[in-house]
Amino acid sequence: MAVELRPSPPLQTEDAITVAVPWSGSELDQFEPVVEAFEEEYDVDVLLATQRAEDLVEVLPAQFRASTAAADVIMM
Repeated sequence: MAVELRPSPPLQTEDAITVAVPWSGSELDQFEPVVEAFEEEYDVDVLLATQRAEDLVEVLPAQFRASTAAADVIMM
């Protein structure tokens, strides 16, 4: 199952979650098997949104105050 990278807001469906990760390249490559195993075990699509940790630190406090976030799960 392919992992889709997308920087847009999370999907509003029950069968997909968006995970924001600060990784790219080989680090992201190492994380993809974890995502694929999760998708298979729980029958949930995982959409990865790559964002720099420095950018998340800047925008997350305001997003949390507004009860919004760029993803369902945020890895820092």
